[in-house]
Amino acid sequence: MSPSAAQKQWLKPRIVAEIWWCGDDYCDCTEPMIVRITPNLKAGYPWIHREVLWSGEFLTETGGYSPEEIRERQYEPLRRECRRFGIPVPKQLEVER
Repeated sequence: MSPSAAQKQWLKPRIVAEIWWCGDDYCDCTEPMIVRITPNLKAGYPWIHREVLWSGEFLTETGGYSPEEIRERQYEPLRRECRRFGIPVPKQLEVER
């Protein structure tokens, strides 16, 4: 049986940029990160390893920050690091200019 498109993608190590979010609407913690994702061959598909290569400023209760503060403290440093790593900027930041 040949691997599916998702399995082929899973096999490719990649570096991605993201704004990590804690998932809690109350504290609303965020942190910009650049992560290396590799397949976890021991556990098998769809498990992965995530290695943080860079992380920016961790913010909690982000509703208390202005959009300009968040842009300055998280988005701009992440854009800079994306250029340094040679990877695309997350789509959510493309509109935040």
